Amino acid sequence: MSKRTGADRLNLYELLRASYDHGVICTFEFNPTFFEEDCLGRLRTLSQNGNLSVLIDQGVYDELVRLGGAERPTQANLRYLLHPVAARGFFHPKIFLFVSRNRGRLILGSANFTRAGLYNNAELVGCYDYDADEEEELRPLFQSVFDFLMKIENRTRGEALGLNLRKMAAEAEWLLPSESAEEGTGDVEFLHNLEVPLWEQITSRVVNTVETVSIISRYFDKSPAILERIHKDLSPAKIKLYTQNYTTTLTVDYLKHPLVRSGMVEILLCDYEDEGTPQRLHAKAIAVEANGQTLLAFGSANFTSPGLMRAATSGNVETMLLLRGLPRKRFKAERLFDPRGTAELLTDLASLHRDEDKREPAAEPTELRLHEANLDEDRIRLVVQMQAELTLKDFVAVFILQNDSEVTLPLDILREGTFTGTVTEDLYRRLTEAAAVVRVEAIENEDALVTSNVVFVTCLRDPKTGRGVRRERLLEEARQSPGRFAEVFDSVIEEDEQAIKKFLDSFDIHVTDLPVPEVFHAVAPVWEREVALMVIKGKGWRMSESVYESVMDFFERHYKRLQKHVKSRSPAGISNFMHIMLTTAAVLEAQIARTVGGLSARAEEPMRTEEWQKCRDMLASYFRRYRELLNCLALEYLSPMSRSSQQARIKERLTPEAEMLRSYHARMLAQREQLEQLRVKKLRVLRPASGERVEPPLFNSLFGAPEWLKYERDLATAMKIVDGAVL
Repeated sequence: MSKRTGADRLNLYELLRASYDHGVICTFEFNPTFFEEDCLGRLRTLSQNGNLSVLIDQGVYDELVRLGGAERPTQANLRYLLHPVAARGFFHPKIFLFVSRNRGRLILGSANFTRAGLYNNAELVGCYDYDADEEEELRPLFQSVFDFLMKIENRTRGEALGLNLRKMAAEAEWLLPSESAEEGTGDVEFLHNLEVPLWEQITSRVVNTVETVSIISRYFDKSPAILERIHKDLSPAKIKLYTQNYTTTLTVDYLKHPLVRSGMVEILLCDYEDEGTPQRLHAKAIAVEANGQTLLAFGSANFTSPGLMRAATSGNVETMLLLRGLPRKRFKAERLFDPRGTAELLTDLASLHRDEDKREPAAEPTELRLHEANLDEDRIRLVVQMQAELTLKDFVAVFILQNDSEVTLPLDILREGTFTGTVTEDLYRRLTEAAAVVRVEAIENEDALVTSNVVFVTCLRDPKTGRGVRRERLLEEARQSPGRFAEVFDSVIEEDEQAIKKFLDSFDIHVTDLPVPEVFHAVAPVWEREVALMVIKGKGWRMSESVYESVMDFFERHYKRLQKHVKSRSPAGISNFMHIMLTTAAVLEAQIARTVGGLSARAEEPMRTEEWQKCRDMLASYFRRYRELLNCLALEYLSPMSRSSQQARIKERLTPEAEMLRSYHARMLAQREQLEQLRVKKLRVLRPASGERVEPPLFNSLFGAPEWLKYERDLATAMKIVDGAVL
């Protein structure tokens, strides 16, 4: 564990030479030529990193995708993820987080990941290292930063970013909170303004009478009203503003302000250089001196209202590090903010030479907003947000390739806001050779063309194998817990039957006595497939039929693993047993829901007798397999163990999963009720001879009254045993 902050001179280039497996870079400015040619292949931190995400401001991203092919990035969303973040103002953090399984490096401050930020500017940054084999004092700091990144991911629409971050956490579990983690010393604190303005957080940490507030910044509000807020909240004896002539945006109105005229506020112009080479000021920091100690906050926030005084809901997204308890005798703000001692007091208007800040926040979303375009093998999946009042049709994707040629692809609707299409082999090759962008077009009112914004096509590749990573990462996540499996499988069933088959055939949970990791243990399944199933219309149950064999094979493979647990009957294996059982139940329930949803969507169209019989028997097979699962748990596994004086251990291991099982159980029974309502009220079968439309018959199937009553009693008996084990 080590940290390098304060007045130490940091060589950012040297700090990026160590190798790590995962990385997230937050930067406002982004130059693709510098990043891809000078950094990606030359800095070990990036070149050997197989999971790299770069988060940039939406406005900067929009400018990049509008560039011509020769100027656009060539490896974006192939070698690394380039992800835009929209904000009311700007997405402005500067965070470089790199981790491996047992170690990490965090660089945070004012520097963008650009040539100017890494090499040329006068910046203020902190570098912190974590090593699991040493003290874990800085672990909470890394966890706070990762939590911020997850919050950003939750606020944006981006499957790829979520997969990258969760892959990062799965292999570096120390990034996630745990009861065993140390609380840290509290002298280094990560701040962000997603909910609370940074200034409010900083002032809440000040407990003594303030002597001096020192501020260094290049950018300022046009109005000096922010000075009054500083004076009101902290009542310091002196406020010092450090800036640089010809780069500062400070206006002459500051010199005219009463606090400046009275001498309460001093404006100091400084020069900066590195070994004789002049530097442009880009550092941003606040130092509060009180009672012989200094509180230092440094990071991305300039001395502006959008950066410092507002939450992200009405201003920029910003981050800072807070260092408190710095002894005044050893740490002096003037040495950090003016290391060469060049500060000159600004007293007259003629001496101020300012620069203009011409940056503008990203434009408001268009009426057709494209959020993401994911390419997985030969399928492209696009997430689009449309204004409610629009009535559109004939959606197409227009790909703009590296040579600026365009290829148009018709799209199908998967569900509201999600579209898909099949790309040709030649187009797939071109989309994976070099970064390409895409827009969506549609027709409104017969002839008006509506066009979306443009985004990069995402098809992230493993740098070692060259293969796409999306499918394997989805499989890895699905193995983490039954709840996570449900979420992943819910997205897969929106796709065609080939995607479902491939997923089921590739997925396996192995037998182990190890518990499910706590972070994924209690995740509840989420099911929101009703809209998707209705969009599928009459194909729903036919698609279910086409994947029937894959579902049965999935069941058989995992049922055999449950039988291995039955033979050993150890409480230590309950977590893995429930993981396998609930995941298998999720597949059965999903296919039942898919089939019933498909039947509901085609209820207006009568079925042939053989169609109904095949559908009914397939559903009955799924329900019977669920009964086998439940009986295996209750009668073969729990009941014998309960007689061996291990009730306490059984209850401890089973309780976390019991509620999820009850939820699945209720949904299975609800699916049977929904099927019966459809059968009686909507579905009709054509009699072969007369063509008469009649209620679909049950005959002696599982769904007939005698058989179903027995089925319900069997389930009730099994659930009683399960409930008895946890009560």
